Amino acid sequence: MPFVPFMPISAKRLLLFPWEHLPSILMTYSRQIEESLQVVNEMVSPVLLGAVSMCIQGEYYITPKADWKEPLNLYTLTVNNPSERKTPVFKEILNPIYEYQDKVNTKRRPLITEYQIRKSILSRKIESGLRALGTKGTKGAKAQQISEDEIIVMQNELADLEENAVGPVTLLADDVTTEALVKLMNENHDRIAIASAEGGIFGMMAGRYSSQPNIDIFLKGYSGESYTSHRVSGRVETLKEPLLTLILMVQPTVLMEALGNREFRERGLMARFLYSMPESKVGKRRYRTMAIDENVRKAFYDLLNELLECRKWEHPKTIYLSEEADRLGEAFYNEIETTLFSEYEEMCDWIGKLYGQTMRITGILHVVKYRLKSAEVKVEAETMKDAIAIGRFYLEHAKAVFISSGMYDPPEVKNAKYILSRIDSAGKNQLSKNDILKLCRKKKGFETVTSEAFTTGLGELRRRGYIKIEKDKSTGGRPTEIVTLNPLYLEQRDRPNI
Repeated sequence: MPFVPFMPISAKRLLLFPWEHLPSILMTYSRQIEESLQVVNEMVSPVLLGAVSMCIQGEYYITPKADWKEPLNLYTLTVNNPSERKTPVFKEILNPIYEYQDKVNTKRRPLITEYQIRKSILSRKIESGLRALGTKGTKGAKAQQISEDEIIVMQNELADLEENAVGPVTLLADDVTTEALVKLMNENHDRIAIASAEGGIFGMMAGRYSSQPNIDIFLKGYSGESYTSHRVSGRVETLKEPLLTLILMVQPTVLMEALGNREFRERGLMARFLYSMPESKVGKRRYRTMAIDENVRKAFYDLLNELLECRKWEHPKTIYLSEEADRLGEAFYNEIETTLFSEYEEMCDWIGKLYGQTMRITGILHVVKYRLKSAEVKVEAETMKDAIAIGRFYLEHAKAVFISSGMYDPPEVKNAKYILSRIDSAGKNQLSKNDILKLCRKKKGFETVTSEAFTTGLGELRRRGYIKIEKDKSTGGRPTEIVTLNPLYLEQRDRPNI
């Protein structure tokens, strides 16, 4: 009988995105995109949340409790195989953002032109003045009526002009280097979003354009931590409160490479993502589909346009929880602290951010509901319940991601590995269940032969073919259950390493 090593045998059907917990405007639009493009909701809804997130990042914050402030930007990562219609989904959902960007830049064109002309004139005057000072007193040089003080005044004027530079607005970027990203953020009030259906951003982070990985801005852009870049040219760019939204769709191989990058994992980059692993719909897609209702599409476009107007505010606004929402949030926080950390030890870096991520989702759902009046209304209990349901969806999918990468073992596999190690330590190939239990009793949860940890662990070993369990009736009394190790496993275990 062959045995299956401790790698995932097959992924169980993952939790479906709880679209019914989205605000009605997002719920209706997501379902219609799903039908029209013949894609699954686990692919659509993360992009919808990301789109809203990028519109309001830095404009709204949520405060779950005193001295705790969460921005509303998200890092979403959806895992798709080729031909899953990633680009059409992006195009449908992100189109109003590009339209808004074009509209703003068309309106700003005269100001941009004026700025460029004034900067050019001042730069030439300073350059000309410096040349004149350099040739002052030289035979044949023309007399120039300019002094050092005048040049200093012009230089200060140029610095003030550049500090209030007027350039095109960039809301979304795609394939961009770290240096270019920082420059774009500096030009756009320290905020930007990256939306990509290719995942090349991970290659750039890993050092495609440099000798070393450069992920600092992606780490700090998640939480709004100040960032300073010293460029080769000598220019220093400082972002006081940088915020990034990442909306990524990548192929499984790209995700595995990113998870396998030691620096990405150890520095917490991969713990910042909300993962979604949709079931493929290729081979089950219909040709004749219902088109998206124009009124539904317009309602979503109007929502994003209204939220993008927040960018004109001088100061960000804060969202607070109602008493009922606070109680629900506290219960979820305690569940994470008391249960999830011990159950998911190998992915504790991701679990450690789950509550904060859920609060960000809470804020986003609240803003979709109340829009520009969101700071005037406290988060309701129902909104908190919706966000927690979405948080649980992301927990299940994160587990699947880390299991498939070999970085996390589900409880039954942990128990199986422990039991197998104890059997191996006994130096016997055949033992009774009771004898095995005695070997395992020092570990919590292995009190009796009917303990869940013991039964699930043995069940996993049996399912994978490591052991067989038979009843020994030779004793004459109550049959004893005998556990025998698979000879193929013993052969591999005892094979010398060369």
